[in-house]
Amino acid sequence: MRPVAVYSALRLGLFLSALLILRVLGIGGILSLVIALVISMLLSFVILRRQRDAVTLALMHRSRGKGRSAKNRDARRPRRSFSDTLADDAAAEDAAVDARNIPRPGDGPTGATR
Repeated sequence: MRPVAVYSALRLGLFLSALLILRVLGIGGILSLVIALVISMLLSFVILRRQRDAVTLALMHRSRGKGRSAKNRDARRPRRSFSDTLADDAAAEDAAVDARNIPRPGDGPTGATR
């Protein structure tokens, strides 16, 4: 994860440099923090493109399991989609309702009076 550490250190350096320059110019307090944050964000977007691309590649390799040992990679469960999880939850709820014999909304008599 060396690219991540380098990129983070460079971003922190840009922020601290911008903050120092703003403090020397006489801008203090929270305003200098906010301005330094915006300046460092914009500068890092322009200046640190190569480092950002290296971080992206490192994170992609890690997420695909290329940086893991074979033991950890084999033990990992396959990812499930959100809709699959929702469908399983709905099926479990339906089974619980059926087991209790609880009427569902709309299952009752249609012409019932209060």
